[in-house]
Amino acid sequence: MPRKAKELQKRSYFTYSVFVGGSEVNDYLLSKAQAVNLAYKFRFNNYKDVKIVKITRPNNWLDL
Repeated sequence: MPRKAKELQKRSYFTYSVFVGGSEVNDYLLSKAQAVNLAYKFRFNNYKDVKIVKITRPNNWLDL
């Protein structure tokens, strides 16, 4: 893997998504703190099925 690809992979800070009732509720990937905050807001409003999912990319995601 090229050096630049390794550097970008380490900097992939926004890798979390929040699902409520099987539907993704965010429009873009979030940091862990943002995802926890969003999930808390839904749980506070009595939603039961709230999941935080870490999105992983394959090693070759930068290859064109």
